Order: sequence, then structure tokens, then C-alpha cells
Amino acid sequence: MTNSLRVLIVEEQPAIAEQMAFNLRETGFKINWIRTDSEADFLCQLGTPPDLILASYTSPGFSALDALRLLQERQLDVPFAVVP
Repeated sequence: MTNSLRVLIVEEQPAIAEQMAFNLRETGFKINWIRTDSEADFLCQLGTPPDLILASYTSPGFSALDALRLLQERQLDVPFAVVP
């Protein structure tokens, strides 16, 4: 049986998001992922909450801390991992 996850990746650079997705696949998960780098798109993606959110800590525009704040304001119970 394959574990499947819907993952939202908060990252400004597409290549870095691809690497995050690749690394997660390497652990044995089948993932369906989407990248966002803005508050508006992040909020839109929360309409159907993902199984996991990976967020880059160092993104200059829309950071992991911004995303976590918005997630908490909406009181959604979604695992959230900050990636250095």
C-alpha cells in the first residue's frame, strides 16, 4: 500500500520546491503537491486543506512565519514543517 499525501509547499523558487517534493517522495510517499509564494494563493489553497504544509523559512516575500500565522488564524489542524 502506498501512502499518499497532498502537500502545499510555501517557497519562492520553483527549483527548491521541486527538491522538497523529491526528498519527500524518497521517503516512500506518493505526493500530489503545489507550490505557493503569496499570501493570496496560500489562503486560496487552504480552501481544501492539504495533508501537510512545507514552508521555507528564508523566503523574503511570503515566509514560513507568515504562512503559520494565517494557518493558526483559521484554526486549521494541518501538520506544518519549516524547512531551513
